[in-house]
Amino acid sequence: MMNPENIIIAGSNSRLGKYFCDNIQEYFPESRLLSASRNSISLHNNYKIGKSGLEGEMPENGLLIITIGDHRRSLLNEAPDDFREIIESNFTIPSVIISQARREMKSGSIIVFSDAMIDRPMAGYSAYYAAKVALEKFVEIVSVEAAPNLRINCIAPGIVNLKSTARHDAYSRWTSQVPLRKLAGEESILQTIVFLWENEYITGSIITVDGGISNKFFD
Repeated sequence: MMNPENIIIAGSNSRLGKYFCDNIQEYFPESRLLSASRNSISLHNNYKIGKSGLEGEMPENGLLIITIGDHRRSLLNEAPDDFREIIESNFTIPSVIISQARREMKSGSIIVFSDAMIDRPMAGYSAYYAAKVALEKFVEIVSVEAAPNLRINCIAPGIVNLKSTARHDAYSRWTSQVPLRKLAGEESILQTIVFLWENEYITGSIITVDGGISNKFFD
């Protein structure tokens, strides 16, 4: 399949977003790369992201990758503002950008991100997991509404590379819980994006990339 004419990365200041900005053109060298962040337009950001979506008109066709998200604890009875912000980052803004793309893009592919552990959530992350569940259902429904011109899919990563602030035994502790005994890494996620672009018969799907950690038969 041909390279997408345009690649828009919404959430270029996120860890995944930065990685995609730096590496995606190795797979799509002929594509024009555009990016967006929630901060401001700069040399590296062609759009600013607001509550109404991308502040600027999208290209008519291409690959839209929405990496916006906020993975942190949230206790509704203690920090209602945090709860609201997490819902906004993980569901509201991605869904608004998808709705904008439906109006402005004539053809292409859209990818958002969920979490492989939705069915095995950690206590204290209720807002985060609730938002990701909503986003998955939104993708399943809106992909039907957007067809046949747009394909919309969701990638659900497992544990990606650890933060630099992680405890010294974090790698061994987490890899021991993954059947493949290794973490995903951003490259595994990027390869899935390429796969979803190249396969024109996939839409409305949730693709899990987690080394098997979410498998209900693995404990």
